[in-house]
Amino acid sequence: MIRVLLIEDDPNDAALVAESLKTAPLGPFSLQSVPTLAAGIERASQGELDAVLLDLSLPDGTGLETLSRARAKITTIPIIVMTGYKDEALALTALKQGAQDYLFKDDSRPDTLSRAIRFAIERKAHERVREEFFHSVNHELRTPISAVYGALMGLQEEAASRLAPEERQLLEIALRGATHLVDLTEDLANLLRSSHGTLAVHPVPASLPALISDSLSWLALSKRAPHVTLSEENEADLPAGLVDPLRFRQILINLLVNAAKAARRGGRVTVRAARAPGEPGFLTVSVADNGQGFAETGTGPAVGLRLCRDLISRQGGVMKIESERGKGSVFRFTVPVAGA
Repeated sequence: MIRVLLIEDDPNDAALVAESLKTAPLGPFSLQSVPTLAAGIERASQGELDAVLLDLSLPDGTGLETLSRARAKITTIPIIVMTGYKDEALALTALKQGAQDYLFKDDSRPDTLSRAIRFAIERKAHERVREEFFHSVNHELRTPISAVYGALMGLQEEAASRLAPEERQLLEIALRGATHLVDLTEDLANLLRSSHGTLAVHPVPASLPALISDSLSWLALSKRAPHVTLSEENEADLPAGLVDPLRFRQILINLLVNAAKAARRGGRVTVRAARAPGEPGFLTVSVADNGQGFAETGTGPAVGLRLCRDLISRQGGVMKIESERGKGSVFRFTVPVAGA
């Protein structure tokens, strides 16, 4: 028996789904329906479910924000979005934000619906196996990498002054490589915790310019971007954003380090917070560099960017990357306005 939770406030639509699943192949299915997102999250927290069907238009949630809030709380059960809006762009964004599938209500025939549920369950199972593998690999790597990093740091502090210039240069190269590996294993550990819902996210009203200034100060003091100029250009009179301050700084520092690596020596990395154009209720934060562009430099550690995307999604936002060869890249993400 495949246990399905339907989060749908329209009783007619709920009845159609129930009727489809009665005659659907690849079953049998048992269906429970609740009319609000809050009720769905509460039911999912009790366990004993195999899949969730989520409508995006609910009394307590509308659009992709509904999916973001659901994913933040329902982390181990596959979520399939069902909506009456035939919007392919919205469907693609929903999949990027973690939905296992996206169904239009008019197309939810018994065979289509049952296949989507079955495939979503299988994909989620494969994701768990992959995550467990990465967790094991990461655990085995962290101890030796930390030992190498610690030894190189000790060598730099105690013996660098006695080394020849060529030897000091080799030591700096080795230390940069070890630092990169330490960052990579930490990002992977955080990504795994986030995907399992154990990396806590607690959004509160907060000043984005203050968080940006704090992140830039930390980066300058840590000397993680010694060869570039860091600056901020924030729109005046911004309302507070609804973010987790710790996770916001984590996202921003990750993007800043990535941009600093991509920027030309002596280049510039600029952070800007502003109201999101055409998106009332959202603010946008951008990190721009003047490097060689995405095609030449790549995007830095893919794990770090995946972590950023996941943390942004869990706070109700979306991340986009724009790049032009020879002119640099812009990493842009949105966050909700507090109280919107």
